[in-house]
Amino acid sequence: MIALLVLATTVLALSSGAIAATWRRYGQAARGARREWLECPQTREVRFQIIEYGAKPVAQVIALPVRPKAPAPYRQPLRAAA
Repeated sequence: MIALLVLATTVLALSSGAIAATWRRYGQAARGARREWLECPQTREVRFQIIEYGAKPVAQVIALPVRPKAPAPYRQPLRAAA
């Protein structure tokens, strides 16, 4: 039980340290990323133009004959030699 508690504490300490180090390194960039994305001219101006030429495709259903599969012929089971 104590070994499990020590293991859990160690994992918690290591993961907390890794999160803190990552936040110190990339936190400022993460906070400014949304602002930079909104200020980007390519992001602010997006235009769509949908052009369709010709007639709309018409679906055509072809009815094929469906036949049930014939059951396998019945074979007598082999009998053991007496």
